[in-house]
Amino acid sequence: MYRGPGRYELPAASRPDGAERAAIRERLRGLKRLLRPATAVQIGDAITAFLAGFTSMRRYSDDQAALTATEFCKKLQPYPAWAIQQACDGWDPQASGSDPRFPPTPAQLQIAVRAVVRPWQVEAGDLETILLAQAPQEHQLTPDQRAELDARLADIVARQKGQHRPAAGIEAAVPNPLELLKARGLGGVKLSDAALAKALRRAPPQAHSA
Repeated sequence: MYRGPGRYELPAASRPDGAERAAIRERLRGLKRLLRPATAVQIGDAITAFLAGFTSMRRYSDDQAALTATEFCKKLQPYPAWAIQQACDGWDPQASGSDPRFPPTPAQLQIAVRAVVRPWQVEAGDLETILLAQAPQEHQLTPDQRAELDARLADIVARQKGQHRPAAGIEAAVPNPLELLKARGLGGVKLSDAALAKALRRAPPQAHSA
C-alpha cells in the first residue's frame, strides 16, 4: 500500500519471510547487474556498426559521421549495452515508417531501447518496493485524544440507552387534539362532550359518582 514518496506498507501476512527476502535480494542484485549502463566504448561500437548499415551514411564525411554517432551516444548513456545492441539489431524501418536508406533519429532509437529494457526496470522497482515496505503501524493517540474519544463513545452509548429523551414537561405541553376540536367546535359552534362523542362516534364520557 502506497503511503507517500518512498513509503509503502504490506500486511504481515503478505511480507516475505527470511528465505523469501534472501531470494528477492539475490534476484534484485542480478537485475541491477543486468541494467548497469553501458560504457562509452560499448555504445560507440554498437552505434558505429549500426549506422554503417545505412546507405545514406556513405555520403557523410568523417566529421559528420562522428558528430552523428556522438548524438546517439548521448541519448543512450543510461541504458545497458545488451539493450542497445538488441534495439539496433531489431530496428525495422518499415514499422516506424522510415526510409530504410536513412538511420533513425537518436530519439527514435532511444524509444526502441527503452521498450527493450522497461520490463526489467519494472521488475527491479517492484522488488525494491517489497523489500523496503514496512508493516502497517497503528496510530498512537495522545491522552487528550483518547479522553475525547472515550467521552464521545460514552455519549453515543447514553443516547442509545434513551438517557437523552425529551423532558416530560415538553411532552406534556403538546395540546390534546380532541381538546382543540372541542374548543374550536364545528363551524364556530362550541361542542359539548356528548356532541363531540357523537361526532367521533364514541360513547359520551360517564360522570363518576362521588
